[in-house]
Amino acid sequence: VHPNPFIRNPEMMKVAANYTDPTPNLAQAVQGLFAGQLTDVKATLQGVADRQNKALDEAFAKAQAEGAKVSRDDLVFSNWDTTKDYGAADYAAL
Repeated sequence: VHPNPFIRNPEMMKVAANYTDPTPNLAQAVQGLFAGQLTDVKATLQGVADRQNKALDEAFAKAQAEGAKVSRDDLVFSNWDTTKDYGAADYAAL
């Protein structure tokens, strides 16, 4: 079981509600690269990452404007060991 930002901070639901995945998203970009409609792999994937980060920043800003106590730190689980289930004690240790 991996860490879940919605368990850590239920107000993250407001971020999710305000997030709009930009287009092309990762799946569309990969399809475009595979089909030959897009050709520069590095630039295409960097563009996807940049647009997704911008959309996520905007979703956090909107949620904060609505009063949610959220930040990108809610997405960081520094004590996560990928070889073990992430449980209640791990959330409490953050």
